[in-house]
Amino acid sequence: MSNIPTLQPVAYEEHKWNSTINPDMLTRRQRESIVKSYKSAVPQKITELDFTVSSDLQAQIDDALIMATRFDEMLSNKPYDIPSIMLRSESASSSQIENLTASARNVAIAQIDEKAPLNSRIIAANITAMQKALSVDGDISVEAIKAIHKALMSNANPEIAGQIRNEQVWIGGSGLSPSPDALFIPPYHTLVSEYLEDFSRFANRYNLNPVVIAAVSHAQFETIHPVGDGNGRTGRAILQKILKNSNVLKHSSLPISVGLLHKVNDYFSALNSYRLGGYIPMVQIMADSILFAVQISSVMVEQIDNVLQSWGDKITARRDANIWRLINLVVENPVVDYKFIQQKLGVSERTVFNLVDEAEKYGILKNIGKKRGMSVKFEATEITKLIDEVVNNKNMFRNYLGSGTTTAK
Repeated sequence: MSNIPTLQPVAYEEHKWNSTINPDMLTRRQRESIVKSYKSAVPQKITELDFTVSSDLQAQIDDALIMATRFDEMLSNKPYDIPSIMLRSESASSSQIENLTASARNVAIAQIDEKAPLNSRIIAANITAMQKALSVDGDISVEAIKAIHKALMSNANPEIAGQIRNEQVWIGGSGLSPSPDALFIPPYHTLVSEYLEDFSRFANRYNLNPVVIAAVSHAQFETIHPVGDGNGRTGRAILQKILKNSNVLKHSSLPISVGLLHKVNDYFSALNSYRLGGYIPMVQIMADSILFAVQISSVMVEQIDNVLQSWGDKITARRDANIWRLINLVVENPVVDYKFIQQKLGVSERTVFNLVDEAEKYGILKNIGKKRGMSVKFEATEITKLIDEVVNNKNMFRNYLGSGTTTAK
């Protein structure tokens, strides 16, 4: 495809701005800040473009793919549900890029309690969106994108959940109009559907390296900005689907957003470079983030193995006993209550109470409620601590990885 043109800088077209805000509700300064016209982006369509990289970058990409596929294969042999742990780390990091934060405990609570704080429920919805991305069969389509967005936004903003935007949006600047000081003004809303069709065709290509497809697809998606809210998180969920469809990740997911969060300024800079016609920075940071995610995840799996070993050393029950089933459950869902355990394990109420008492005795679960009842919460604190360490890149991970490396050892 060497004769096929490559990416060009985003062009712009002018539109009139018709404000729907009652001017009587605004100050004079606010009224004067509302523009009469603005210029929105007209990105190049990418389905048929060629995207080549240097031999050095290709070598890094190959390393990332090899490490990711090896790691994914290793996870397939684990007795517990590692994919759920990976998705928790990915979802929390992806949300933190958008300045949405909550502890692993609160996010896990939000998955079993609809009265949890809003931020926790939003991040929990991100986990659902990631699961949706991985569960959708076949190629990436506009309908699949809508389904992922619906899963993401149903709690936070149900009116737009699963809907392609039908109005102009912009990033930064004034909230009253798409002013010249906006950081970026995406395409006019009537163009979004055709851009998404082009995006889907490119994301489903198999004649380019999967890391290049993932990087360019993600940058193009964020440039299109096809939904009213949640574009970044939706786009990062689609990354998981792209890597799954490319057979890079067959058994699990990979917390790529941990790597992006680790170099978040470079990530945003790469998005800006893409809009200026430079796709290499985005490919570079995608390769770096995959490598970093594998490193972080490998440490996390090692630590989880250590935790489970320490629990197992205390248990004398047979391997088919319910306590072992509970262990696998709390790795997947590190905060539980009696009702949740009863539903998942299919045991009696009396058995559930006895089982939780046993788990508390072994130090597997800790009561984080104030009274005894079917809805009192119990936390696997060693698991939630690990997830928080991954997202926040704290103490033990610095010991393994240093303060800023993203290169595989």
